[in-house]
Amino acid sequence: TIDFFYIFSRLLNMKQQADQIAEVEHLQSHVKCLQRQLAEAEAELAAAITRRDNAEAQAVEERNKQPLDESSSSSLTPEASGYVDMGPPFSSARKWRFVKEVWGFLVFPLIFSLVMVSAEFHALQSMVNNMCVWCYAGSLSTADCYVNWQHLWNIVRSYGPQDPFMFFAVGTHGMHLLVFWLVNGVYALLDFYSPAWARKYKVQPEGNVPLDRARFIKAAKLVLFNQTAVAFPLTFFVYPFFKNGIDAPLPYLSTIVFQLTIAIICEEIAFFYGHKLLHHRSIYKYMHKIHHEWTAPIGITSLYAHPVEHAISNLFPVVLGPMLTGMHVAVMWAWFNFGICMTINSHSGYHFPGFASPRMHDRHHEKFNECYGVMGWFDMLHGTNEDYHLTGASKYANTYFSLTPPWAKGEEDEKEKDKDSLDVKEKHCEGDEIRLKNE
Repeated sequence: TIDFFYIFSRLLNMKQQADQIAEVEHLQSHVKCLQRQLAEAEAELAAAITRRDNAEAQAVEERNKQPLDESSSSSLTPEASGYVDMGPPFSSARKWRFVKEVWGFLVFPLIFSLVMVSAEFHALQSMVNNMCVWCYAGSLSTADCYVNWQHLWNIVRSYGPQDPFMFFAVGTHGMHLLVFWLVNGVYALLDFYSPAWARKYKVQPEGNVPLDRARFIKAAKLVLFNQTAVAFPLTFFVYPFFKNGIDAPLPYLSTIVFQLTIAIICEEIAFFYGHKLLHHRSIYKYMHKIHHEWTAPIGITSLYAHPVEHAISNLFPVVLGPMLTGMHVAVMWAWFNFGICMTINSHSGYHFPGFASPRMHDRHHEKFNECYGVMGWFDMLHGTNEDYHLTGASKYANTYFSLTPPWAKGEEDEKEKDKDSLDVKEKHCEGDEIRLKNE
C-alpha cells in the first residue's frame, strides 16, 4: 500500500511537471510569434519612414524648381487636415484665396448696411428694431429696441461722472479691468485646481499642470502695470476722437455693423504687421521675448508684455478702427470688451464647446514663427500658417458644440482601432501556436 501511494504521488508530480513544461512551451511559442510580428512591423515602419523621407525630399525639390508666381500642391499635405499648399508667399493662388476670404467676411455686413440705410427699406429697419423679445417681455416703455437702448444709455450717462473726459476715462478703464480680471479669475481657478472635466479641453494637455504660482504672480504684476501706467495715460491721446460720441444719440444698427466691420479689418492689419515687426531679430529679444516666456499660454498672459509692446501691439490695433470711424463710446466699450474676451480666450489654453478655437495663437506660442494674425487672412497671404495646416495642427481648429471634444473622439477611435488590431494579432498568434503544436 505504501509503495502504491508512493508511485501515485510520483506520477502526480510528473504530471504537474509535464503541465508546467507544456505551459512554458506555449508561452515560448507565443513570444516567438510576437517577436516575428514585431520584426515585421519594424520593417514596415522603416520602409514607411523611407518612403515618407523620399516623398518629402522630392516635394521640396519640385517646389524649389517652380517659379515664384505659380502655385503648387504639396505631397506633405496630411489627409487629416485636407489642406492644399498654395505655393510661396504672395503667389496667385494665395492672393485669390485672400480676396475670397476677405470678401466672404465683408459681403454680409456691407449688404446689411446698404439695405438698412436704403430709403426703400425703412419698414425692414423698423421690423428689425421691433424683433427683440427682451423689449417685448421686459417692463420697458416701448417695444422699439433703439429707444430702449438709448434710454439705458441715458441712465448710464446720468449715473457716471458728468465731466465727459472723466466719464470716458473711468468708464473705459473700469469696464476693462472688471471684464479682464473677472474672466481671468475663472480661468485661473481652472489652471490652479485643474479639475478632471476641464483637462480634456486643454489644447496642450501637459502645459502648466500644475500652474506655477510664482510665475502667475509675476505675470499679474506686469499686467497691472500695463493697465495702469500704460493704458490709462494713453486715454488723453485718444479722447479727442471720442468726445463727440459721449452725449450723442446711439447710432443705428446699420452704422454699428459698418463700424465694427472696419474695426475688425483695421485690427487684423495693424496687429499682423505690428506683431510680425516685433519678431524681427533686432527687436524680439528686447520686447516680444517677454510675452513668449509662456510657450503654453494662460488667460492672463494676453497682456503680459513689454510696456512699449502693449501700447503698439495690444492697444493700437484695437483702438484704430473706432478712431477712424468716430465710433460712439457705448459701441466702443462693447468692441473693447469683446476684444478682451477674445484675446483671453486665444491665450487661455482651453478649447471649450461653443467657444472660438485658440489653437492658432496657441500654435504661435508653441512654435514662435507661425500664425501671427487674428483672423488668419494675412498669415494665409504670407504663408506663415503653412506648417500649422500641413502638420494637421489645424484639424480641430473649428468651433464645436458637443460636450466631448472632437480630438477626444479621434483618440477613442484610434484606441478602438489599436484594440481591434491587437485582437487580430492575437488570433494570428493562436493560429500559429496550433500550427506549431501540430507540427
